[in-house]
Parts: sequence; structure tokens; C-alpha cells
Amino acid sequence: MTSQSTRRIVVIGAGIAGLAAGAALSHAGLPVTVLEAHIYPGGCAASFRYQGHWYDAGATLVAGLAPGGPLQLLGRTAGIESWPARLCDPTMVVHLEDGTIVPRYADERRWETYRSLFPTSLPFWTWQEKTARLLWDFALRLPELRPRSLGSLRDLVAATARWFLAAHPSPAIVLDLWRPLARYLPDDPIFRRFIDAQLLIAAQGVATDIFALYGAAALDLPNAGVAELAGGTGTIARLLVEAIQRQGGSVHFRQEVETIERAGTSWRIRTRQGLVLESSLLIANLTPWGLARIWPEAPKWLRSRTERPPRGWGAFMLYVSLDSSAIPRGTPVHQQILAPGQLGEGRSVFLSLSPEWDGSRAPAGRRAATMSTHTRYEHWWRLAETDRTAYEAEIARYTERMLDTAARALPWLPGAIRAVLPSTPLAFQRFARRPWGWVGGFPQRHPFVGWPTEIVPGLYLVGDSVFPGQSIPATALAGLRVARRILRDLGADLVLAPQEPSMHPPVGDGEPVMAYR
Repeated sequence: MTSQSTRRIVVIGAGIAGLAAGAALSHAGLPVTVLEAHIYPGGCAASFRYQGHWYDAGATLVAGLAPGGPLQLLGRTAGIESWPARLCDPTMVVHLEDGTIVPRYADERRWETYRSLFPTSLPFWTWQEKTARLLWDFALRLPELRPRSLGSLRDLVAATARWFLAAHPSPAIVLDLWRPLARYLPDDPIFRRFIDAQLLIAAQGVATDIFALYGAAALDLPNAGVAELAGGTGTIARLLVEAIQRQGGSVHFRQEVETIERAGTSWRIRTRQGLVLESSLLIANLTPWGLARIWPEAPKWLRSRTERPPRGWGAFMLYVSLDSSAIPRGTPVHQQILAPGQLGEGRSVFLSLSPEWDGSRAPAGRRAATMSTHTRYEHWWRLAETDRTAYEAEIARYTERMLDTAARALPWLPGAIRAVLPSTPLAFQRFARRPWGWVGGFPQRHPFVGWPTEIVPGLYLVGDSVFPGQSIPATALAGLRVARRILRDLGADLVLAPQEPSMHPPVGDGEPVMAYR
């Protein structure tokens, strides 16, 4: 057994939130050690290699790179100088089942789209954009909505007061903490279907379920600087790993944490591989259920809240190798396609292509695509545990259904496919260590659906289980909030680079993706 007793801050899990916290703390001069069970960083926002392709594992939409956006704040706090990226134009295209095609633009063309396709929706979009600006302004102040310490409560009160003084929101905005977004929608069933589809991928629910403030911000992601990154979404995690290492921290792969326990005023962390660390502070980039599994002495309230599986979704994925010559030139990289019926379960598909310019993602003449659909994870576990033959047949059925749905809008797709790798929620438990393969966080039905960040003194939870919830920019903010809390308790604060990272368009075959083995 190897033992190390340095007084470091230990981060469990190299997802975006954990790496954001670790990079910000390293940039501020604190010693950080990150432990990751897998060989790739990023968690659900990782990119992995398979048969010469680099596929995005789960999250494929990188937003927040607009000036002043969440990922630009992340870059400044982590010491990242540039992003190897190009902005997407349009950010995505949505194909409704009636044949309506909705391109989502980040510039003034978006208003032309709204006027031509959904003329009664203009008041809604005016409200949505104004409200989204207010909520993102608040989120960028890194508030803790579930304070469990005097310091966190003080920060929340101060952040809220400064926000009200600077943003001048209407007092009526408080009602939108509880009112559903559907209240603001016009009586247009096609438009409502479009909004429901967008909310499902951004907030894990539909307009009648999602509270209005969160829904407005979630619908704003296409306006927040959506970009294609050289190497895929995993490049964000790679750059954060490099930032931690460059600033004196360490990131250990293939180190799966088995148990954590209190050791006096410190934490003792043991991995399955025999590594033992002691740390004064612990950051868990896990779901609450994942944390409970490694913490035998967890408080009674935590064990009680994690006795039952979480409410929410899993994901069924297809990782597809495509003949690049069969893809029409200029095809937008992000496509959402709907078929008739209830959303999810193969009837709504989100497809992301590797960019035309990024030859590092696939062998010559190929492009990598990731396709996903929401699915109830319980269904897959029940089949896997009771009838393996039925489980395999269901994989084949979902694969066919997803490809059929996508082909409704992309007729070139069937002829372009050269290989397909399907994946069920079981894979997200195996590779991302998410119990039951639950992904995307909680459906955002009210502002307190998430967990508190500070579980007990010295132990912090980050990821999509805490405010602001799912998405790469949201989890980055969750990590930065914890980093700032730790630094302020030490009488310091986040160290911001004077300028935001630049965004330089890669040339040639893009930039290589680093694998950690």
C-alpha cells in the first residue's frame, strides 16, 4: 500500500466541476490532487477513443464561450490562455416532426427565424432573453442557494443584494421561481413542441415542469457562445488537467476512490488501487448517491436521502462512424430531430458531428458522430438483470429507432454509416461512475431541487446535482463556487487573469487530444 500524508485539497472525480475547482485553487496557489477512476478526464463531457475515432461520450454542446460567459470566467480563473475552437453558426438546427426546420442563431438572424416560423412567439422571446440575462448575471456571481454555513449564507445575501442593485429586476421575478415556463408560451402547439424539445436537453423536463427562471436561462444556451473544439468536448477537461499540472497540482488516473473517512480534522481517502491520501479539504465531483457509496460514516440525513434512486433520466447513445464524403458540405454539427410521440426513448434525438476541419477525430475519410436520446434508466437495469436476451434485443430496437428518427431529417445518414457502437445507461455507471447511469442532474422543477454544496465542514459536493445544474458551463460554475468558498475561508479569493482566453480557429487537422493511460 502506498501512503501519502500531504495536507492537500483532494478532488474526487475529474469531471468539469471537479477540474474547474481544482484548476482555480491551483491557480490561486493551493496544493491540489485530483483522483479519477477512468483514463480520460471530463466525466460525461469526456471524449474517448474507439477504433481510431474520438467520440464525445455524453455532453456534446459546448456553450459559454461568449465574452463574459461562464467558460471565459473558467479560463481566467484556471490560467487558460486560449481555446482551440470555432463558433458554431448556426448553433444547432431543430427538426420538428411536421417538417418545420428551426435553425438557432446567436445573432440578429434569430429574430428573423422567430418572426417567420412562430410570429406569436416574439413577446415570449423578449421576456426569455431579458430573464436569461438576469439569471446568468446572478449565476456568474457564484451564489450558494443552499447555504449550510454562516460564510455561505453571508455570501448569498451579499451576492443577491449586489445583483438587485446592479440588475434592477422586477420584484415579480420572485414568482418565476415557482411558476412554470409554460405560463409564458403562446397557444401554438408546434412552438410548444419546439420549446419542450429544447428544454428536455437543457433542463431535463418540459415547459409545464420547468420553473420559468431556469427555463429562460436554459433556452439561452444557444446564444451563449456555442463552439466546436478541436478534439471534441474532452478538450475542455484536457486543458483543465494541464492547468492543474502546470501550476503544481497533480491528477491521477486509474485511481478509483473506494472509501473516505474522517481522521481527526482531516479526511482519509483510499483508492481500490491502494493509494491512501490525507487531506484537510475534500471536493467530491460525484452524485450524492456516488458519495454515499464511498462514505460508510455519512450523516443519517444523507443516507436517508440516497436510499432510493434519483428521479430523472438516463441516456441511450450511439457512437457512429460516418463516411465524410456522404455528408453534405456545410451541414451544421448539432442537430435535434423529433419523431411523433412522447419525447425521449428514441423519438427525440440529439446528433453532434465532428467538425469538417478537425481531422484528429476520425481516420481519413471518416467523421465521428454522437447521438443521444433520453431514456428511463430503470428499464435498462430491469432487463439487464432479468433477461439478457431481451436486453440485447432492446439495444437493437433502440438503435434502429434512433437511426430512423434521425434519417427523417437527414436523408443522407443511412448511406453514410460505416459502424455503430450503442451504449445504455449501464455504461454511464461503468465508465462515468454514475450510479444507475443517471445523467443530466435533476429536472429543474423548482430552485431548490439541487443538493447543498457543503455537505459537512470540509466536504463539498460539485457537479450537476447542485446549482446551477446540468451543462458544461453550469457545472463549471458549480466548481468555481466551491473554489471561491474555500479561498474566502482562507482570507483569499479567486485569482483572475487580466484577459479572457482567446479563441483561435484550429487549422489543418486540428489539435491532438491527449489520452491519459
